Amino acid sequence: MITIQWTQQEYYFYRGTEQSPVRLDDLTPVDWLAGSLGFCIMKTLGQLMSRDQVEPKEYQISVNTKKAEQAPSRIESFTVDIQLPMSFTDSYRKKLVKMAERACTVGNTLQQGADIFLNEGEGG
Repeated sequence: MITIQWTQQEYYFYRGTEQSPVRLDDLTPVDWLAGSLGFCIMKTLGQLMSRDQVEPKEYQISVNTKKAEQAPSRIESFTVDIQLPMSFTDSYRKKLVKMAERACTVGNTLQQGADIFLNEGEGG
């Protein structure tokens, strides 16, 4: 699980149940993938709230991954938990989540798929 927290005008990344922010070079490729999804949603939410002139003190997103049991090795699903301030109305929270889901390029790419082209180059 990767958790991204916005607090005191800064982003913090956590892995698993760790209570202190992780060093970015300690993250695995799967952590980076989950973090990219979470951060895309986080940034999109921030832009939407800024547009609405809403400045929450804190909010966070956690992304859990489920690895597929059968080959090829891949992530089968992502579960994104969004914790917005309780001071927001239910309708505003739902509106933000729906708009962020539509606007997040990383999430849209994961849902729709993308072609990957690997090219081998000559070493220098």
